[in-house]
Amino acid sequence: MQITLDLTGVGNVQEALARLVAQFPEAAGAALYQEGELLRAESQSVVPVDTGILKGSAFVNTPQTDSQGTFVTVGYGGAAKAYALRQHEDTTFRHREGQQAKFLEQPLLGRAKNLAESLAARIRRSVGL
Repeated sequence: MQITLDLTGVGNVQEALARLVAQFPEAAGAALYQEGELLRAESQSVVPVDTGILKGSAFVNTPQTDSQGTFVTVGYGGAAKAYALRQHEDTTFRHREGQQAKFLEQPLLGRAKNLAESLAARIRRSVGL
């Protein structure tokens, strides 16, 4: 299970971020990975836990680059992939206090509004700007 987020409508910040990514692709990959790790940790704090297999299947892949740009994948998987998808999508399940469905999507949406600014700041710090 993985979720894809495209940043749109953030105007000047997105343009500045695109320039930074083009100039400093390695720093951009590192910044994406750091943000991915923060998302993974936040998601793990609300993921439903029964045996711990689902929580333990959380991952962040190292940065990848393709024709569309640089990205990281944050998700849950391995042997728990089908279980992760069901737990994530079925909002009728009852979970223990502090645990929830949409355990990856909601933290991502919460982080999305400041993601471009956060990535730009991480890249700038990394390259000394």
